[in-house]
Amino acid sequence: APDGYLVTDRRGIILEVNASAAALFRVPKQSLLGKPLGFYVARQDFNKFLADASAARRGRGRDFTTRLRPEQGDTFDVLVTLAMADDNYVRWLIRDITERKRTEEKLRSSERLATMGATALLLAQEISNPLNDIFTTVQQLGRASVAGKKISEGPLGSTLQELTWELSHLRGLLEKFCSFSQPPNLNLDSVDLARIISELLTREARECAEHGIQVKMGQIVPQRLAVEGDYEKLKQVFVNLCRNAVEAMPRGGKLAVNGSTSNGQVSLEFMDTGVGVPKDLDVFDLFTTTKFQAMGMGLPIAQQIIADHGGKLSYTSVPGKTVFRVDLPITPPRPQR
Repeated sequence: APDGYLVTDRRGIILEVNASAAALFRVPKQSLLGKPLGFYVARQDFNKFLADASAARRGRGRDFTTRLRPEQGDTFDVLVTLAMADDNYVRWLIRDITERKRTEEKLRSSERLATMGATALLLAQEISNPLNDIFTTVQQLGRASVAGKKISEGPLGSTLQELTWELSHLRGLLEKFCSFSQPPNLNLDSVDLARIISELLTREARECAEHGIQVKMGQIVPQRLAVEGDYEKLKQVFVNLCRNAVEAMPRGGKLAVNGSTSNGQVSLEFMDTGVGVPKDLDVFDLFTTTKFQAMGMGLPIAQQIIADHGGKLSYTSVPGKTVFRVDLPITPPRPQR
C-alpha cells in the first residue's frame, strides 16, 4: 500500500506495520514492533493525539492530523485515519501531508498579499489627489512674495521647508503602498548573493560596532552562488533584515548571516540575539510594528519581493534569538498574472 498501515492493540502498542509506514518513521519494520505509537508523535501534539484518537475510536470522525517525530530527521505533518477498531485491535492509515501543508501555506500567503494590495490601492486612491494638491500649494507658497520679499526667505521659510520634506516623505510612502497592487516588475539577472551580503555587512559594520553588535558572515555554500533575480530588490530585502536585527539589539548583541543550498534553492538565515518578536504579533501584517514612529511596511514589502521571486520569507523567534529565513529558487518562475 502507498500509505503507512499500522495495527496496534488497545493500548497503542504496534503489532503490525507495512513498508510504507516504516519508511515514514525512517526505521526498519522490526524496530517498530512492540513500541507504542505515541512514542513517535511530536511531544507538543501528544495530548491532542490521544484526545483525537480516543474520539475516533468512539466514532466521532475518523480522520485527524498530527505531527510525527521519527528517530532521525525533523517532525512532519501526517493525516491519520482510523480504518477499523474492535475490542482487541486498532488499524491505522498514515499519510504524509507535508507537501499539502506547504502548498496551503503558500496559498494563504498569496491571499494575504492580495488583500494587502487591495488595501494599499484603496488608500493610495483616497490620499493621492489631496496630498498632491497640498504639496503643490506649499511649493507655490515658497515661491510667493509679500512686499517684494519671498515668503521662503522670511520667518515661515523653515516651516515651509519642513512641510515640503514631510509631504515628500508621505508621497514616498504612497509609492510603497502602490507597489502592493502592481504586478511584479523584476529586472532579472545573475545575482551573487554572497557578494551582496558581504558588501552589506561591511558597510553596516561601523554602525553595528557603535551599538556593541558583533557581525559575522558564515560560509555560504558555495561561496559564490549566483541566482537569477532582481539585484536592487533583493538588496532592499537584505538591508531591511539587517537593520531590523540591529534595531532589535539596543544593548548590543550578535548578528550572523549563514547560507546553504539544496534541491535547487538557496537558503539565507539572518540571526540576531535581540529582544525577539512577541508571540501575538505577525510582523508580515501591514502596519504591524513594535518600533516607535514606524509604519510597519518594511517586512510586508520584503515578503512580497521574495514571493515575486518564487521564494519564501519566514521567521522563528524566542527571547534572545530571532532568525529570519529567505528561501530562493536558483531560477525563479516567471511572474504570471
